[in-house]
Amino acid sequence: MSVESGIISLPQPTFCRLGGAQEADLRSRTHADDIGTVERIVAAAAAERRAYAVEYRTVAPDLSVAVVQETGFFPEQADAPGSAVLVDITARRRREESEWRAARYDRLTGLPNRDYFLQRVGDALQRESQAGNGVAVFVVDVDRFRETNDLFGREIGDRLLHMLGARLADGVAAGGCVGYLGLDIFGVLVTTARDDAAVSRIARELMLAIAEPFVIELQPYHLSVSVGINAPLEHERDAGVLARGAYTAMRAAKVAGRNRSRWYCSEMSAHAANEGRRRNELNAALKNGELALYYQPIVDIACDRIVAVEALARWNHPTRGLLPPAEFIDLLDQTEYVVAFGEWVLREACRQGQAWLAAGLDVRMCVNVSALQFRQPNFISLVASILQRSGLVAEQLEIELTESVMVDGFGEMVERLSRLKSLGVRLAIDDFGTGYSSLAYLKYFPIDTLKIDRAFVADIAADTFDRAIATTVLTLANELKLDCVVEGVEDVEQHDILCAIGCRFMQGFYFAEPMAPGRLLPLLRAATQHQALRAAPP
Repeated sequence: MSVESGIISLPQPTFCRLGGAQEADLRSRTHADDIGTVERIVAAAAAERRAYAVEYRTVAPDLSVAVVQETGFFPEQADAPGSAVLVDITARRRREESEWRAARYDRLTGLPNRDYFLQRVGDALQRESQAGNGVAVFVVDVDRFRETNDLFGREIGDRLLHMLGARLADGVAAGGCVGYLGLDIFGVLVTTARDDAAVSRIARELMLAIAEPFVIELQPYHLSVSVGINAPLEHERDAGVLARGAYTAMRAAKVAGRNRSRWYCSEMSAHAANEGRRRNELNAALKNGELALYYQPIVDIACDRIVAVEALARWNHPTRGLLPPAEFIDLLDQTEYVVAFGEWVLREACRQGQAWLAAGLDVRMCVNVSALQFRQPNFISLVASILQRSGLVAEQLEIELTESVMVDGFGEMVERLSRLKSLGVRLAIDDFGTGYSSLAYLKYFPIDTLKIDRAFVADIAADTFDRAIATTVLTLANELKLDCVVEGVEDVEQHDILCAIGCRFMQGFYFAEPMAPGRLLPLLRAATQHQALRAAPP
């Protein structure tokens, strides 16, 4: 085999005499960036009459590049020619490079994986100790990304993660690094910020960049992130400690309401440990059947009767007693059980509603449905199945959706609501008036009920603005031939004001707190027997 052909492809080791035309032809094929190094190594070996080894790139006539390992030897006799054996190691080097990248880079995003990112952080911390550069670490978590995957599919979710990682990388200055830590979490290493204010500014800029829509096949997708920030204490050189602090701060940003950043402080670690303990308790509660449904009456003031009940979840905590949803709903959203829990609520509420109906108690069942549950592909068929299995008449079920759910994706929402309405169920907008919706949407949505948020009731006696809001919504509901329920009625003054402005349906502790089915039963029987409902103390 000739040297020329061997340089292009060496299926087996190829022998070459050094010196003369054969070596000259060999060197003419050597990559321009490597030729100087090769010639120095070979010249030094020739001068010292010894063996040598060198790896370098060669360029074939078709401009393809190969990697060659050359092992040569010069005999002790000064006039004896040297010789070399050439081996094409291109495939081996590509395999090694592929294995190196696979061990350090995430396949989906193309970014450094967790271990390599932490290695880069550790290297930066060592350099900081020598050069005094400012180092900080961000942990960036996509808000409600599980919902995005469920709504649009895993393929869109993966593409969004790839695009988000690239956008983060574009926003990091030279010397920094972005890594993919798993799930929907990214790490960002900053090495150019000299003080805390500069670090905070970089975090804000990254969040603003992510707030810009991501466009896939002409469809815009909007994401927000929660960011945890941590900078090393003096002499702190542990990358893992730095990243864990940033993660804890990110969790604090989530708890504070998402779409924000938080700096790490030591108090957060205790809070994170407590949150982890509560999450474990909630997972156990779901498995052990500690969650139950309570029911709060909705009263028709015109006849002083219970006409509906709202199903509300409660947690029978083994040591803390009965806990309201505010104590665990956010935690529940962080578990894989949230959709299954929503399905259980719907099934149990319909079962209880049918049991009351079979007992001659005419009361409508109102069930809150989360955005994630509502957008499940099988949700409408699930409702139909639950109604059929429970035997509950569709008109006796009212599904409550928040304003934010209703206005997200107008065309799709009209279609889904219409399909749901075709089953015969009633539909309500919960927490109406909190600022999300356009009133024009009510013209197109097949809604039966508006529920005025309790925020407008608490100060209705003293706050003329709240009273004006309540009056406006009541007037709007009347004009649109919709029922209107006011939530959070707690005292006689609120009750009387609402009556004066024309409110017919009310809900709140003034009438009854949420109750277990057995405790609520006497009130329902009284309503059926046309007995007046009196305010029941909590």
